[in-house]
Amino acid sequence: MIKKVSIIAVVLIFLAIGGWYFFFHQTSTPAAPVTTTQAGTPFGVAPGDVTPGSNTNNTSPFAPGTVNPVGTTANLFKISPDPVAGAVAFLRGKSEIIRYVDRATGHIYEVDPVTFTKIEIVNNTSPKIYEAIWKPDGGTVLVRSLREGSDTVVNTSLVLTPPKTTSTTSDELYAVKATELRGNMRSVVGSINTLAYVLTDTGAVTTSSFTGQSPQTIYSSAFTNWQLAWQGSNLLLTTNATAAAEGFSYLLKSGALTKVLGPLTALTANINPDGSRVVYSYLDNQNSLFTVKNLKTKTS
Repeated sequence: MIKKVSIIAVVLIFLAIGGWYFFFHQTSTPAAPVTTTQAGTPFGVAPGDVTPGSNTNNTSPFAPGTVNPVGTTANLFKISPDPVAGAVAFLRGKSEIIRYVDRATGHIYEVDPVTFTKIEIVNNTSPKIYEAIWKPDGGTVLVRSLREGSDTVVNTSLVLTPPKTTSTTSDELYAVKATELRGNMRSVVGSINTLAYVLTDTGAVTTSSFTGQSPQTIYSSAFTNWQLAWQGSNLLLTTNATAAAEGFSYLLKSGALTKVLGPLTALTANINPDGSRVVYSYLDNQNSLFTVKNLKTKTS
């Protein structure tokens, strides 16, 4: 009986040792190579890219005073970790500055893309700003939000005045003069000094200053679902895109329309400043096509 128990004990000891070796012992045999892709993209890592998580600079885009070493930053980098309603890049002296409106709070921030220094210049809270249209000089912005408890769009122009001192502390914020623009605006675009928008109640394409002064109707029609794009002092009018109908684009110049594109299903379009080319997307047999058309040679 004792001999039988001893044999069982020896077997259990060998099993325990074998289990430890199988599950926990790390061998020096190299693992088989595994092909991986960069997180968030199916295309993998391009030659020369840094492996995710191995940033040797160990710097944050928002670290105050951090200098961006020449040649070490990608062509594209994140300015804000949170959704923004709209942004503008402009020159202040010889330095480029980026300003943007935080979508959740309506606060306005300024970022130096070279040093990554970020400061808050306006902290007036106005939640749910879903669109912000800037003047190119960054001094005025039209913010669009929903009136509380309704689906009415409120359009408010904010004129920013810098503090008298050069301090960037939190108590040296920009002064803000707010003006609510009249009218129910559907599509709004801005140029150097002028806003253009479609009034949903009348269908009129209207221009005004960024603060709503000197409104002028430049085109009227029963159709109100236009998307607008500036082309110099002219406007490109494109019907709202839908897969259920064919769309058209027209150039509005001196009150007259000239057809540029169409009929094309689910059409969206934009035009370059000198009016020589238009870029557009549309559906063809359920395939989405992206095309550039030379308006001078009529070739695509």
